[in-house]
Amino acid sequence: MASGNFKTRVDIKPVAEILKRHGLHQGGAVTLKLRDDVERYSNPYIPMKSHYLKDDSISHPNAYSIRYNTPYARYQYHGKIMIGKAPKQVTNKDLKYHGAPKRGAFWDKRMWNDRGKEICNNLEVFIKQYVR
Repeated sequence: MASGNFKTRVDIKPVAEILKRHGLHQGGAVTLKLRDDVERYSNPYIPMKSHYLKDDSISHPNAYSIRYNTPYARYQYHGKIMIGKAPKQVTNKDLKYHGAPKRGAFWDKRMWNDRGKEICNNLEVFIKQYVR
């Protein structure tokens, strides 16, 4: 049996270029999809009295963040009654939320426990469609 010599060359693109091509880079389509899904799925968990915190105060400082721009968002998020002038002091008393028990403190974490697998599945479908 004869053996032959051969050469092969593999050109691999830089990781950043591969990620960008597939929408997986910071600020890419996949990052935006995940951020937007987390925001949308979190909405029913956000405390609501006047709708302002959950509907009107949201901004996106970058492609992967959601910011709630109200002076009381942090207090609502932690779910404890706070007293005094800013910076307020935390008490041991829990806030009472309209729409509880679904709406309340740590809304992103509770939403993720309930819907995280669904979000991951949706993201997987999105990536498969995007990467064609």
